[in-house]
Amino acid sequence: MSLQVLLLGQPEIVAESLSTAALKALRRRERATLFLLAAHTSALSRDRLLRMLFGEDADPQRVSSRLSSTLSRIQKILPPGAFRRNNGRYLLEEHPHLFVDYREFIHICQHDLPQAQRLPPDAPLPPHHAARLAEALSLWRGPFLEGFSASAGPAFDDWLVTTTHRLEKHYRALLNRLAQHHFAQQDYPEAFHFCETSLNVHPDQPEILLLALRALRAQGSTAEAHAFLEQQRQHMRDILGQDYPAETLQIARRLLRRPRPAVAPPSLEPHPTLHAPFIGRDRLLQELQRRAHEGGVFLLLGESGQGKTRLLQEFSRRAADTHRLLSITCHHGERSLPFAPLVDAIRRHIAPHEWAQVAQAWWPYLLHLFPEARQFLPPVSIALPPAPQQQQLMEALRQTLLVMAEDTPLLVCVDDAQWSDPATADTLTYWLTREPFANAPYHTRHGFLLIAARREALHESPLGERLIPLLHEQRIPSGALTGLSKQETAALAEAMLGRPLSEDETENLWRASIAGTPHYLLGILRYQIESGQANKPVGQWPLSQHVASLLEQRLRYLTDDARLVLAHIALQGAGMPWQVLAHAVGLPEERLMHALEMLEDTHWLDVRESEGRLVYTLVHSKLEEVITRTLSRPRRQAIHRRLAEARQAVWGEAAHSHAAVIARHYEEAGDPFTAFRWWIRAAHYALSLGIAHQAGDAFRNAAHCVALAPDAFRDDDIWQLYAEWVLLAGDTVDVATLENIVRTLQDLADARHSALLRSSLLNAQAHIYQIANRHADAAILTHQALNWLEQVPNAILPRMEVHAHHALLVAMQGKVEEAMIHLAQARALAQESHTPLASLFLGSVHYQRALIAVLRARPDIAIPEANQSLSAFQRSHRILGMADALGVRALAHFMSGQIEAALADCTEARERAAQFRKLRMLTYIHAYCAMPLLARGDLAKAWEATRQALELHARHDNLPGYALALSIRGDIFAFLHDWESALSLYRQSLASSNDFVLESKARMRAALALAHLGDTDTAVRQLAQAAEEQMHTLHRVVPLLHVIEAEVLNLQGRYREALVRLETPLQEALTLKLPEAAIGAYIEQALAYLGQGENTQAQEAAREGIHLSRAIGYQPLERWGLEVLTLAGGLSPEEKTAIRQHRAQLETLTDHPSLGKAIQRLLARDDIWP
Repeated sequence: MSLQVLLLGQPEIVAESLSTAALKALRRRERATLFLLAAHTSALSRDRLLRMLFGEDADPQRVSSRLSSTLSRIQKILPPGAFRRNNGRYLLEEHPHLFVDYREFIHICQHDLPQAQRLPPDAPLPPHHAARLAEALSLWRGPFLEGFSASAGPAFDDWLVTTTHRLEKHYRALLNRLAQHHFAQQDYPEAFHFCETSLNVHPDQPEILLLALRALRAQGSTAEAHAFLEQQRQHMRDILGQDYPAETLQIARRLLRRPRPAVAPPSLEPHPTLHAPFIGRDRLLQELQRRAHEGGVFLLLGESGQGKTRLLQEFSRRAADTHRLLSITCHHGERSLPFAPLVDAIRRHIAPHEWAQVAQAWWPYLLHLFPEARQFLPPVSIALPPAPQQQQLMEALRQTLLVMAEDTPLLVCVDDAQWSDPATADTLTYWLTREPFANAPYHTRHGFLLIAARREALHESPLGERLIPLLHEQRIPSGALTGLSKQETAALAEAMLGRPLSEDETENLWRASIAGTPHYLLGILRYQIESGQANKPVGQWPLSQHVASLLEQRLRYLTDDARLVLAHIALQGAGMPWQVLAHAVGLPEERLMHALEMLEDTHWLDVRESEGRLVYTLVHSKLEEVITRTLSRPRRQAIHRRLAEARQAVWGEAAHSHAAVIARHYEEAGDPFTAFRWWIRAAHYALSLGIAHQAGDAFRNAAHCVALAPDAFRDDDIWQLYAEWVLLAGDTVDVATLENIVRTLQDLADARHSALLRSSLLNAQAHIYQIANRHADAAILTHQALNWLEQVPNAILPRMEVHAHHALLVAMQGKVEEAMIHLAQARALAQESHTPLASLFLGSVHYQRALIAVLRARPDIAIPEANQSLSAFQRSHRILGMADALGVRALAHFMSGQIEAALADCTEARERAAQFRKLRMLTYIHAYCAMPLLARGDLAKAWEATRQALELHARHDNLPGYALALSIRGDIFAFLHDWESALSLYRQSLASSNDFVLESKARMRAALALAHLGDTDTAVRQLAQAAEEQMHTLHRVVPLLHVIEAEVLNLQGRYREALVRLETPLQEALTLKLPEAAIGAYIEQALAYLGQGENTQAQEAAREGIHLSRAIGYQPLERWGLEVLTLAGGLSPEEKTAIRQHRAQLETLTDHPSLGKAIQRLLARDDIWP
């Protein structure tokens, strides 16, 4: 028996062996039950069936028997085995003799439709996909269960409404995808049919309306297209009570106007035309096509007006059959917006389904740049990192390109690249050597990156700083664009004028256009055409006039509305979205549309359309100068204000990402106070993306606003600007900026008689002294700053700032208790303020508390403090301090034996410090990285990390970082038993350090080296001095010093005293979880026992040290323990294998230029190798 249950449309039940009467005998509730089961592919519980069929209030006992009876009657008409009951759950299973149209429809929509949507919408579908979608549409007879009333409970009605809505969305998606398919196949009648059907279901689909109009226009049915547009507008008003958006209607109007030819025909037009065909450049186009086929990068350089943009457009058109295009345009008005050209381009070109194809690990970073992408991602929890690194964002953008290049090679054209912001310049440079643009055999996706820039402006741009050295090294292929030849000049002029030119006319025109510069040539030709003088001989044209004068005369032929629109777009300095333009200009929609059509027809504007959005730009940036020159200053200011307000209104909550552009408009509008607020927001946005240099530029612009109108600002406003700017400049070792800040604050403090600003300038000067390692002088200034703040009421944040800074400076002089007092005061002040700036200062407080805990050998305290520091920096949305917090947490992790965690923190801290150019901190962090690398046995990498630290010191004079790197190099030689080299490095570290902690560490290590070299008396004196220093500064002696004292006692042969000395530090190290000190104590215990001839105890102690070394992965200490165990005898086979592995690892480094000789001497010793 075969049964069909048809739910799409009016429900039907069709069975071969059952009479119509038998089917009609099914009661309404029995039909409803069958339809419920048929529309669910998973089992339904008895309770749910009861609720849906009988309502929530029905008596379960009374209706339960009725449900059983209903299910029994249904089972009789179903094929045997199709109905299954199991523990109160019911399922209509898949069965060869049961067909449910709903299930087949849903299967296609959930499996085949998404695959079809992932394919480019402008290309025909593969036959299999098209057939499957058509099959699904053939199942659709109407809305789900059309006309069926179950007389069941509200739950059934809710399910019916929800399912109907979901199925209609699938139905429209099928119609729309097949409409795109038929349009791509140029089957325009069928494409229109699917569009019309979809719009009848739901009219609010602007993209499908435009596709329908394109299909009609492609058939030459312009009148029908106009009628259809009006019909759909009325349908929209009837259904939803509103018209289509004005932007959609403007696109529709552009579609229905007579299109200009894409390429001029070779024969002359019968009359002059403003349209300029593409002429010449054949050889360059052929080279670009060849390079695009091969993949890679190409830099196209040319002077302004040489036709770079037009060449890119023509090349893109020719490559459209073989490549997927990503068109990026940089604008000088958006040079302060990080990543703006890239974000805009990807947003325009990516298909919605492609967001989910980006590797999931990169979704959090994409959402920082594309918050709208969340709606296209699966419903999973995505935690946005509060402080993404710039490189992470650059890689997330590259991962997006890889998705876009999955099926078709990607062509990325970057126009006006000289205007790219620093973050965009970094990203383009980052892409140069990576897939899809770097050709490698293992790359699966390919692309061609074509960068066009003005030669003269590139040298002074962020991108030029990065690319010009590569050009000089011939690592980037490039080409130059020059003017048109005389023959090409004549061809272009004849195509536009509609008449031939004589040789003399061609010569005159070529010279007048500055050797065939296309921009100047088009300006001359269009002026002659618009002024009605195209037929005059060229010799009678006003060729002596500058092209700018001709353009000004062309402006006079435009309407007032058109000139108003041009003025707004020119002052925008970037692409103008329709919404911003309409809001700013304030013209009625009809007049605005008419003005835009005029400007497009007369070739003042280029229009870019993408996914129902319009963006307007001037055909050439040179036009901005001409248009702006015709505007009076009050007029310009009024337009700038309207542009700023329009951006705010259109972008709403997302306006922070456009803060720099809004600030510029307010500043040009003569409103420095409002501009100041937006420049501060622009700085915060740049910092949130990890782009320090753009944050610094924004702070500098905010300071300029203060200089323009100092009386408009309160002291608090000025203090906040300079407080944040000083921190940024101090962290990036920008002494020149700090000195300028001090001079400016000096002038402001004197002029305003401000104690607050006086304290600010003293704190800024203290940062300069700190960079110069003059910590005592810097602390004097911060102390004076605190005294000035006593005169300022409610100065909570300024006092927090200076207390935190003063604490750091006195701590670096060894005054730890004084530092802790100031940190406690700063932390108490933090309870009175909950602003982001308070969180920033609080982050510094916790960082310093963590650092002091590390110095006191208390990682158990340091790690929580470091975590609080990171949390506070993240809350502040100003993430400069995160490198510091990560660095100190790395030290704490290392001290507690968490070597891999320490290395991970060091790696991230190094990337963040490099990203923000925190060059002094970067010196420390390179040295920090050497510690876990040394512990892992990566001696070469550890040596390289110290080399990087020393190199940074040579450039930026960081004596503490220099001393730390030298001390770690001494540790490397100490582990290799090269005590002479180790002593030399420890002494250099001691002589270089002006940091009490580093002095103590170097003194301890130097004492140990002296003892191994036989000078135990000097070693004892130095250890006593180090202990006294630690008690004076830290008020305790760290366990490691006692371990070294015991080692010296062992070297003196005083074994029993060594064992006594080790009892306390070993217990303390184990209690405080200081494994390095504990391992050292065990090894020295073993040596003491060995010296006393107690080999069994020596072996036990050595094995304790080895076990703990292996537990934390500290290889040099493990090897040292194995060496002692070798001396004690009784190595197990496993231990012999381990020591051979250590020897083999060292043998790989015998050729190391700095460590090789020490390693060779160590390997030559017979006493420590079995």
